[in-house]
Amino acid sequence: MAASLSLGSALDFGANYLMAPLADSTSSASAIWDFADWETRRFNPYKAEDVKFPIQIDFADSTFALPMARKMVVTSRYGWRNGELHRGIDLDLITGDDVYALLGGKVRYVKYHTGHGKTVVIRHANGLETVYAHLSKQLVKVNDIVKKGHLIGKGGTSGNARGSHLHLEVRFQGRTLNPESFFDFTKSDHIRAKRLWVTKAYANPRNYSSVRPSRLPVLTNYPTPKIEKPKSEVAVKEKPIPREGADQSIQPKKEIPIEVASQEPKRLSINGNVKYNQKNPYVIKYGDTLYSLARAHHTTVDGICKENGIPDAFKIKVGQKVILDF
Repeated sequence: MAASLSLGSALDFGANYLMAPLADSTSSASAIWDFADWETRRFNPYKAEDVKFPIQIDFADSTFALPMARKMVVTSRYGWRNGELHRGIDLDLITGDDVYALLGGKVRYVKYHTGHGKTVVIRHANGLETVYAHLSKQLVKVNDIVKKGHLIGKGGTSGNARGSHLHLEVRFQGRTLNPESFFDFTKSDHIRAKRLWVTKAYANPRNYSSVRPSRLPVLTNYPTPKIEKPKSEVAVKEKPIPREGADQSIQPKKEIPIEVASQEPKRLSINGNVKYNQKNPYVIKYGDTLYSLARAHHTTVDGICKENGIPDAFKIKVGQKVILDF
């Protein structure tokens, strides 16, 4: 199978990686696109897949095709947005604008999908899939082989779209990845590197904010795993050997185990309970205000709004998730 993905052991500690075949993105050889796990009826047929991280993504080209023939304006990024997860990137366009394929590939899905509206999904030789949503017209059909820059549709507002824009996603076996980890839409048409690594943290939209560029560095080398130290260790000294002729009735002092406490910093929640620095978002409770949350977490209302993309500080609701530690 020419375009299959093979799993292997990368280093001694057994982390798995994915080797993707490198094929010229402009090639039309049918063997390159003969995928075994080919499904054209469902948007996400990989729900049962257990993706092993980190994954290695290789690109044959050093450039990609811009999805529209206009200046790229990012209106919303991958990550938290108004207390919900935004799993793609939004690019401004006018209804009727041409939409082009970022890379060469094979069209896997052309349908109307809930939320996404009229959608086109393209599978690429390195295992990535690009999703083009909210289209007004779809100009390709399933199993079409497309080249980089191929016209695939027209921009629009279909599905759950507030205003005309292109919602673009990058997926790997159903898992959404940050498109800006691979492509720089604001400065050039260059792919960030010919070989990139993605860890589980990089594939989690909770680690991003939709209102600012990612702070995570691009991984061009194999990420060394962190060796976790236990939270507590007991230091016990060896029992001393008594000197010759010493009085055996005199026992040495009993060693007291020394607990090495975790150094994780603590924060107070608004109800006074101790909580550790948040990796997960805070859930708004009845009676909470952004002012009280800002005071409890030593930040500002403005900062919380910017971090979470909240347009109106007075419009928060019970159950809404917000990031407070940043």
